[in-house]
Amino acid sequence: MTIIAIIPTHNRPGKLRRALDSVSAQTHEPDHLIIVHESGDESPQSLSENRFHITVNLRTKSLSGAINHAIDEIILHRHAWGIAAEDTWLALLDDDDWWEPSYIEKCGELAESGVQQVVSGLIRYDSAKPDGFPLSIPDNLDVSSFLVENPHIQGSNLFVRLDTFLEAGGFDESLYSCTDRDVCIRLFERPEHQWARLDEHLVHHDARDSGRISDPGSPRKIMGLRKFATKHQFRMDDDTWGD
Repeated sequence: MTIIAIIPTHNRPGKLRRALDSVSAQTHEPDHLIIVHESGDESPQSLSENRFHITVNLRTKSLSGAINHAIDEIILHRHAWGIAAEDTWLALLDDDDWWEPSYIEKCGELAESGVQQVVSGLIRYDSAKPDGFPLSIPDNLDVSSFLVENPHIQGSNLFVRLDTFLEAGGFDESLYSCTDRDVCIRLFERPEHQWARLDEHLVHHDARDSGRISDPGSPRKIMGLRKFATKHQFRMDDDTWGD
């Protein structure tokens, strides 16, 4: 099994360092770590360690574009890195989030059971509860789980097999928001998509700063919701569409 961690970042060196420290603290470190910057000016020399693959996003200037660019890099280096898509796992981490030290090890153990995706619990930090609180971990998931709301799966607890991610088509760079829900819909619409529930809260999701795309009522959030609804309307019955 090969595990590749991907961290998209945008000129936030302090938060990036916290995310990197959490990767370095893993009891089972990833085989490769890809850091995707939004511009060449953002790549500090202090991060030029040999085990980091540092690159600049050449796709849409967005989180989705950065992750898809990282996939391009994996494909480009597949021979040098010995990548077999059916035995390679992607562990995504936003630059303002961090993992508990056992995250990759425990995800990897569940990945050996024949699934294509592992879902761990999130601890969310926001302005109302800055000290953090655990979000519920889903017991059951299918396409309908993502049509109206997010059942607490987002970038930093998305642990998915590479061939499965490629088959689903990667992230939709045309969406301003709801990208995690969108990619999960396409993952779960695959025939016999199998996932495992990791019944521990091992991912810390920091939503304390304002100005995030995901902020309720933000223009990009509203535009993303509208486009998401239009894209997936054909999957929704009247009650779901009304919600």
